[in-house]
Amino acid sequence: MSTSTPHPPVSFLRRVAMALPFGAGIVRQIDAGTLDRGAAKAWGLVAAGVAIWACSTALFGVPGFYIPALIMVPVIWAILLIITLG
Repeated sequence: MSTSTPHPPVSFLRRVAMALPFGAGIVRQIDAGTLDRGAAKAWGLVAAGVAIWACSTALFGVPGFYIPALIMVPVIWAILLIITLG
């Protein structure tokens, strides 16, 4: 028997987040308490959007994958114009 303290079990979502290139940095910032609320909300919205898109693909197949992408084209163009024009 070891005298060291056993490590707490790591959740599946945490392991998935740590496996992603950008997820490990976010998890480290959350653990350290340096991730501000605005960034946390933005990453939460991104995660929710990806989850909704994945559910759409699972429910509707290929059209569920490409129709949201086609809808986002004018949105991205508008965002680029707003950024460009200042």
